[in-house]
Amino acid sequence: MLGGNRGGLGRLRSCAGRLWRGRRRAAAMAGGGGMGQRMVWVDLEMTGLDVEKDQILEMACLITDSDLNVLAEVTVRSYG
Repeated sequence: MLGGNRGGLGRLRSCAGRLWRGRRRAAAMAGGGGMGQRMVWVDLEMTGLDVEKDQILEMACLITDSDLNVLAEVTVRSYG
């Protein structure tokens, strides 16, 4: 999936972890309902299109409800 992109998997796990910890806040904002109608959106900004050699510069994750209202949002940046 992320090929040889060192650190990319770690950043993905970091983003997923932050979203997981924010699930209660997202559920409270949505009226306490279940997560069955939620969608997770992931956007990667990379140095190029080759997943084997290019690096992830920034990753954003959003959770939306079925009406596309944002319930949780996390951005992870890497400049090194």
